[in-house]
Amino acid sequence: MKKIIFILLFMSVQLSSAVELFSYKLNENEKLEGNFSLVVNDKETCHFLFIKNTESKKYIVKSCILSSERKIKQLDDLVLEVEPNFYTSHTNGDVLTVSSYDEKKEMLTVIDFNMATGKSNFQNLNNFKPDLYFNQNNRSILVNLGKNDVYVQVITNTKSTEKKVFNIPESIIKDYKNIKNGRYPIEGINQSEFVKNGSINKSRAYLGADNLYFTTSKDDSQTGVLKFDLNTDVVKSQSIDYNFNSPYIDRNTFIFDEKLYVSSLSANDVVIKSFNLLNNSENGKLSVMNDLSNIVDNTVVQDYFSQTKLANLKTTITVNKTIDNLYKIRIDRVNKFAYMYNYNWWWQHQFMRMQMQMMQMNQIRSLSMPGGFGPSAADFDDDLIMISSKAKEYNYFEFVVDANFIPQKNSTSETKYKNFEIDELIKEFENNSSIKKFAPAFLKDEMRYIYQNNKTKEIIIDFKKI
Repeated sequence: MKKIIFILLFMSVQLSSAVELFSYKLNENEKLEGNFSLVVNDKETCHFLFIKNTESKKYIVKSCILSSERKIKQLDDLVLEVEPNFYTSHTNGDVLTVSSYDEKKEMLTVIDFNMATGKSNFQNLNNFKPDLYFNQNNRSILVNLGKNDVYVQVITNTKSTEKKVFNIPESIIKDYKNIKNGRYPIEGINQSEFVKNGSINKSRAYLGADNLYFTTSKDDSQTGVLKFDLNTDVVKSQSIDYNFNSPYIDRNTFIFDEKLYVSSLSANDVVIKSFNLLNNSENGKLSVMNDLSNIVDNTVVQDYFSQTKLANLKTTITVNKTIDNLYKIRIDRVNKFAYMYNYNWWWQHQFMRMQMQMMQMNQIRSLSMPGGFGPSAADFDDDLIMISSKAKEYNYFEFVVDANFIPQKNSTSETKYKNFEIDELIKEFENNSSIKKFAPAFLKDEMRYIYQNNKTKEIIIDFKKI
């Protein structure tokens, strides 16, 4: 593994020049609170140090752009009164915009990093707690779930933020509260990366081009949808009836590009339907055995059916865009007692991983309480109490369709976002006691990361080919 060591010579290095081989060692009055890495585009990454000044009690954000040639450009230090905790990021030209939320001070902060000049600025937005968060190419969408209203913060940059208020009509307030106050929290699905399995929670949230969707399953026969139009600030309720009219073992759903996809598993077939959420029409129906027999390898399909009788498994369906503007549908499974959806954005945060593991433990414990279903928490060993990226792999199959839901024969289309085997990629770092506060970002063929050396206390940015 070729190594880049970055010595952050903050006093001697000019911001406008790109330099190589840097590291940074904390001063006596500095404490490293955390590191963060994110992908700027398909060639560049940005890496952050979150440092607390123990004298002033202020937070210093040091940021470095790592170019396609693996050259570092250090940006100006940013000083904050609030603790940095990044939620979303997006770019507009040379400006990288990040949203950050301080739980203790209940403060949402929007930060602009100008990658050309090295300058940065921020704006604090009071009274907005992000319950859900999404990022698109040039904006971020943060959602707060109020008692009877939904608040949406649309962020373009520090000078362009808009707070939208969706007043839930009395006729659908019950539907909203059922989603908001469900047994398990509503989960937002991040589609700015490869989605392998998605959520198995009853209530989910998806972001389309101009619509925010809340969904909830109803007796495995229909999906209730609340659609929030980001252009008109109007919310509407609709129900999608599956109309399979046949016995089934398990069903699941997924939303992508304003379409609802539904999979229905029986003992010897999987049927997938597609529904247009803009006009409530059915796009099409595909049977794996009847319509995809010459597209999906029969051995792969039979391997998938061989695990159908395992009662602890939940069917998943996801859709990922391909580089040639097609749609790759993945039919997979997860262990419903060990799996929890988490998207890669949070994978790099040790704190978030611990928090999600605690949530998962609580979920399993709740299943063993009176009125719950499933095995007792005592029936699970430590290897089973883990988040999704470390869960056991199960048999799956994939196929490609076009925008009209027509299957594409012999398609070898790559997905726009790569399916990274994160567990394998970071194993050596998690098992290395000399490394802490490890935060990776993934390009197509390279993992870039920042960490602190536990022995020397230096913060280092490095890379590894994948």
